[in-house]
Amino acid sequence: MEPPFLSVLVVSYERETECWNAVRSALDEIPKVINFEIKILDNGSSRPYSVPPDLRDHPTSIDLQRSDINLGCPGGRNFLALLSERPFGLFLDDDGIISSGDGVPQLLSFLKKNHNAAVITGKIHRANGVQKRYERPWRFKRGQALAPEIFEVQSLLGGFLLVDLKKFNELGGYRADSLYGYEEPEFSMRLATLGYRATYSSLISFEHRPSENGRQSKREVILNRAFARVELARGYLGFPFRYSHLTYTVALLAANRFSFRKILKVVRHKGSNPRASITLSQVRQMSFMGTRLWF
Repeated sequence: MEPPFLSVLVVSYERETECWNAVRSALDEIPKVINFEIKILDNGSSRPYSVPPDLRDHPTSIDLQRSDINLGCPGGRNFLALLSERPFGLFLDDDGIISSGDGVPQLLSFLKKNHNAAVITGKIHRANGVQKRYERPWRFKRGQALAPEIFEVQSLLGGFLLVDLKKFNELGGYRADSLYGYEEPEFSMRLATLGYRATYSSLISFEHRPSENGRQSKREVILNRAFARVELARGYLGFPFRYSHLTYTVALLAANRFSFRKILKVVRHKGSNPRASITLSQVRQMSFMGTRLWF
C-alpha cells in the first residue's frame, strides 16, 4: 500500500469523548480514495487519553501523542504539523464532526496545482445548518471563483483547515504566543505578505458542537483577546495608526481591572515592525471575530 497522502491532525484538551467523535467522523466522511492517517495530540489533559477499543484495530493509522503541558491550540497544531511526514494536513477541531468530506480529493488537487494556494478553510455550521457570525468566512475578495466552489477570502476560519504542510511549516506555522482567538487572522496576514492565498470552500464542511470542557473563563477570554488585538496592531500597523487603534483595547482592559504594565510595555514599542510589509488597506479589510478595525 502507498504511504498516506494526508494527515488528519486533531489537538484536544479535556475533551476525550468529543475528540474520538471527531476522529470517527473523519474515518466515515473522508472518501476512501484518499489514503490518510490520523494524528491526535492529548494537549496536557488532566486524565490521559487512550484509543477506544473500536478504533484500536482500525486499518487507518491512528497515532495518539501526549504532551504533559498544554501547548495551546496553535502550539499543538504546529507540533503535529512538524510530526507529520505527509504533504497535506487537515486540521480538525475536537468540538465537532466532519459533516461532509466529499470535496477533499478536489481540494487537494487544487492545492497541488496552485503554487500560491496554501490553505483552504471549510464551511462551519451548527447542527441545524445555521452559521454564527464567527463561523462565517471573513470577507470574500471580489472577483470570480478561483475554481468551482473555491473562493479567496481575507482571513481563515480555524476549526477546519486543509493545508499544504510544506508551505505551512515554511511560514513558521501559527504564532503560538498570546494570540487567543487571533492566530488565524495573524497567519492570514503572513500568507498575504508572502503572496499566498487564503481560500474558502463549502465542498467540505464541519458541524460545530461547542463544548464547555477545556475552556477558559469568560473573563480570561476577554483579556486574552484584548491583548491579542494589541499584538496584532504592534506587529502589522505603522506607528501613526497604532495608538488610535489601542483606544478600545485599553478601555476594555481597564474595565476588566487588568494591570496596565503589560499593555504599556507593548504600546511603548515605537517604529514599524520589520515584518509589517502588509498594507494598511489590507488590514482595514480584515474582520477580527466580528469586530472591524477602524482607524
